Amino acid sequence: GSQLLSKVAGMKLISGSVESIVDRLRQRVKRSYREVEEIDHVKAEKIDYSAEELLTVRGKYAMFSAEEDVKINGERIHMG
Repeated sequence: GSQLLSKVAGMKLISGSVESIVDRLRQRVKRSYREVEEIDHVKAEKIDYSAEELLTVRGKYAMFSAEEDVKINGERIHMG
């Protein structure tokens, strides 16, 4: 059993597709880095990002759209 566990721990998953269906997934890490070569697509009912100090969104193009309200709240807002 211990030999099997060590071999499984040392293997890398190489697959064309990985699919998981779960009711709830929680991850708690100190640091997380992810690199996506082509597209990262998230589809959700609600998305909530929170940063204690700095949130940065960068790109050659950025688009935010809403069917109703767009709210930007800050002590100073710089556009341009």
